[in-house]
Amino acid sequence: MERLSLKALSALLLLILLLPVVACDSDDGNEGPTAPGPPLFIAGLWNGTFTPDGGGTAAVALELEQSGRLVTGLVAVGGLTWAIEGSVDSLGRFEWDTEGATCGSFDATMLVDRSRTTMAGSAQLDRFACLEGRRQRGDLVLQKVR
Repeated sequence: MERLSLKALSALLLLILLLPVVACDSDDGNEGPTAPGPPLFIAGLWNGTFTPDGGGTAAVALELEQSGRLVTGLVAVGGLTWAIEGSVDSLGRFEWDTEGATCGSFDATMLVDRSRTTMAGSAQLDRFACLEGRRQRGDLVLQKVR
C-alpha cells in the first residue's frame, strides 16, 4: 500500500511539473515573443510650453518629419531654432536631440499619448555656449497642430 502511494505521489508531482509546459503551448503558430509593433506616426507641427524647474515658461514649436522610427525636423524655443534628430517607438517614447547647434542645445525625452495629439516629458535647454550662459531642465508639453 505504501508503495502505491509513493507511485501516486510521483505521478502527481510529474503532472504538476508538466502542467506549465502544456499551458504555454499554443496552436496559433507563433513561436517566441512577439515583435514590437510599428512606431507611432508623429510627423507634423507641434506647439507647446517648456517650463524650467526654476520657474518661467518658453513657447516651443516642433516641425517633424518621419521615416519609420527615425524622426527629424526643427525645434524653435526662446528665439533659437535647431535641427533635431530622434526616434519614436511603438509605445510612443520619443527621444530627440539637436544636431550641430552653434549656440547651445535642446534635448528631450517625451511620451506621446495614444491619440497622438499630446506629448509630454522632460527636456534640457542648454544655452551655456550662448551669451546668457545657462542650463535649464524642466517639463515640456506639446499639442499637435497639424
